[in-house]
Amino acid sequence: MTRRDKSKSNRTGEEKLRLFCERATIALGHRAVTSGAMNSTMSFSYNANGIDRFTSNLGDPVVVKALLLELRKFFADGEDTQFNHIANIVNISIADLTLAAANSTNRRSWKNAQTTGGLMLVTNGIKYTPRVCFDTYVNGEIFHTDREAADRLASLDQSERDILWANVNELSMKTLRIINAEMNLINQAFENEYFKFS
Repeated sequence: MTRRDKSKSNRTGEEKLRLFCERATIALGHRAVTSGAMNSTMSFSYNANGIDRFTSNLGDPVVVKALLLELRKFFADGEDTQFNHIANIVNISIADLTLAAANSTNRRSWKNAQTTGGLMLVTNGIKYTPRVCFDTYVNGEIFHTDREAADRLASLDQSERDILWANVNELSMKTLRIINAEMNLINQAFENEYFKFS
């Protein structure tokens, strides 16, 4: 049976791991990654009244938006390739202690990437962690599926939007490294027949 014939709920654990590796390969080979389109810089200068000057160069948003469509498959609940779901499958199926420990490390890194780092933006009572920045932009700007996310985005001024976008870029680069590590772990486990699927 081909992948298109299966609904998400019908895939086995093994099929989900193989799909994760397929999608990881696509994301890691994306033009936004290979071309440097995600590179971004920001600078601030201050005086006695606060920020005097703010400049930013946030890469190529058109190219990065296309990558975010791929990355969303690793974040969204209900996706067969959602990272924590995949890490859980690895955890219960892998028979090698070293790779099991690496899987746990990747899971911790995934969590930390979503909650720490970047420029912390707090406005209108909302703390924009990297994950909140990602969800706000992807669901409020690209997909328009979340009215609350769209309203949050609309409430930000240009410098705040730039900070949000820089945080999305940073989270994307961090999580791509973690996705790569998890893909390599899964491929190694398949190659050495370390998975035991029930």
